[in-house]
Amino acid sequence: MPKQKITKEEIIEIARQVFTKKGYHRTSMSEIAEICGILKGSLYHHFRSKEDLMTAAIDSFHKKFKEGAFSQVADPGLTTQDKLNMLINYSEKTYLEDEGSMMASIVLETINVVPGIAESIRTFFNEWIDNVSTILEEVYEREGARKIAKESIAAIEGSVMMMQIFKDESFLTRVHEGMRRRVNEKIRSLDLVENNK
Repeated sequence: MPKQKITKEEIIEIARQVFTKKGYHRTSMSEIAEICGILKGSLYHHFRSKEDLMTAAIDSFHKKFKEGAFSQVADPGLTTQDKLNMLINYSEKTYLEDEGSMMASIVLETINVVPGIAESIRTFFNEWIDNVSTILEEVYEREGARKIAKESIAAIEGSVMMMQIFKDESFLTRVHEGMRRRVNEKIRSLDLVENNK
């Protein structure tokens, strides 16, 4: 029996979870409507197509990252380590709760087939790289910070895939710990140089 009321935001969150677990092509609008407890027609009242719903799910995920992590990057009251730890902790919490990466699950199966979805994913990753790079620019030169940011995000996404394959969260936590260690070592080396002047 259909639910009496469900918000558009609740539908998007349910869809995001289903897309993360099953992927884009193996998820149907009928299945999402059933899980939401609504009729398929009600789903189409909010979303023109599955692509439209998937884009909304990506945008919602992106918005949560902005509010939960990216918004803190420019805070002058936080140290470089605090900013990096906050971003890593949010990333880790998100990927462990979701049991993987919606972005990684979706991008591989849609990048050449559904360009609108690929663009939303690219926008998210560009902002994530920009935010990590902004943090790293506090201790690295701009070009080096950008390169490390790209490598770090790639390593995180790869570790999430390995985590899913082997059911072992340590793939992700080791990558994050390596990022922390790299930045902390750089800060210590800069402090040594400054103290020796």
